[in-house]
Amino acid sequence: MQDVRLPGPIASDAHYEFTTEDFKIIGTVEAEGEIKTVLGVAQWGGNGYSELYDKAKKLGGDELMNYVFEIQSYSILSFVYNKATWKARATAIQFSPRARK
Repeated sequence: MQDVRLPGPIASDAHYEFTTEDFKIIGTVEAEGEIKTVLGVAQWGGNGYSELYDKAKKLGGDELMNYVFEIQSYSILSFVYNKATWKARATAIQFSPRARK
């Protein structure tokens, strides 16, 4: 990764260079769920990234890379009722001792 942009009121760049010596691929993690919203006020459902991250941690991974989200949505009058079904997939990695420094 290079030139990672951090969120915040002041945009700043952080520079990281990872090589294949810096991490080991643990495996692929997948999750799916749905998010519903009623009248733009009440919302419930899952969070795809955190579910992937939790699964990566259970495999012994430290972080995710190459994540992909697919979303299908359904709505009634845009603000009355919304439902989004998502599927997510990512590669779980474990950092080498060299990268942890």
